[in-house]
Amino acid sequence: MNKVLTIISEFWDILAEMSPYLLLGFAIAGFLSVVLSTEFVRRHLGGNNIWSVIKASLFGVPLPLCSCGILPVTASLRKQGAGKGACVSFIISTPQTGVDSVAITYSLLGPFYAIIRPVTAFLSGIAGGAVMLFFDKSKSKSRPEVQSEPESDTAQDCCSGNEDSGCCDTKAENKTPGRFIKALKYGFLDLPADVAGAMIVGLIIAALVSVFVPETLFADKISNRFVQMLVMMVMGIPMYVCSAASVPVAAALILKGVSPGAALVFLMTGPATNAAALTTIYHSLGRTAMLVYLGTVAVCSLLFGVILDFLAFNMSIDVVDHGMAMPSKWLMNLSAVILLAVLINGFIKDKNLFWYKAAE
Repeated sequence: MNKVLTIISEFWDILAEMSPYLLLGFAIAGFLSVVLSTEFVRRHLGGNNIWSVIKASLFGVPLPLCSCGILPVTASLRKQGAGKGACVSFIISTPQTGVDSVAITYSLLGPFYAIIRPVTAFLSGIAGGAVMLFFDKSKSKSRPEVQSEPESDTAQDCCSGNEDSGCCDTKAENKTPGRFIKALKYGFLDLPADVAGAMIVGLIIAALVSVFVPETLFADKISNRFVQMLVMMVMGIPMYVCSAASVPVAAALILKGVSPGAALVFLMTGPATNAAALTTIYHSLGRTAMLVYLGTVAVCSLLFGVILDFLAFNMSIDVVDHGMAMPSKWLMNLSAVILLAVLINGFIKDKNLFWYKAAE
């Protein structure tokens, strides 16, 4: 019973620490869904050149889409005429981070991690897209101008039965009284439905790690930092965990002795890849794209992990800041209650239970 109470206490402490920042991240994500829509992104990724790759990676960094949620969007981009290089770049950079996960990263790991994480996502996206351009021998046909029409086939493919997601802008506009309401709906209803399950599981795993993993496990058993990175990569690649849910797990691992670089490897590979994404990319973009995607994530995660450990241990830079100022305790607990309600509601919506099921 004491262990159960300790796990619940750890769960709540982690939830309270990240909740003010995650709620802010949800609000910003909702705003971006209105300002930086997927239709806007789609219009800028035509062609098969390095500039389209750079733009794809840049557009993908702030979007709060997970490694599974990004797949239909990428398929739609491809159908609209985006080159394979741009698609690979977009599919690598987007799930690694987002405005919501940057907010959580800042709250649990500090400002350095909050900066280095989107930077690594951006650069790894460019690297993967550039490699894909090199291997993609066939020249893409020039894309004709696409006129936005609410009932186009592509729009139907984009929505794919999920008209309430931020993906199908025209239908969403017709169903909401204003852009502000649409932003709130996406940020606090649609987006939590995508990440709630993974977020709750991530919090539970973080609490279990905090309680059951010995303080000296990695120091005693896996002291070599590069081996730690390999372990994190092998653990992260097949796992499904969204960019926000991976942060509390990484923070718990750092407290148990995992190096900052190894934690970064997990933060890159966990959200960017999973078994379902690999098979889907294989069928939609081909074997070469899948291998480039997987290889880029693996190599870049190890490379940036080594760089981060070098900064932390050789340059004595404090890359993990656990002593940053936090909001008042009452605000954190209130935010935790609100966030838990948002996540539970999102989980219910995602599983189509109770009132969502009755509303159909």
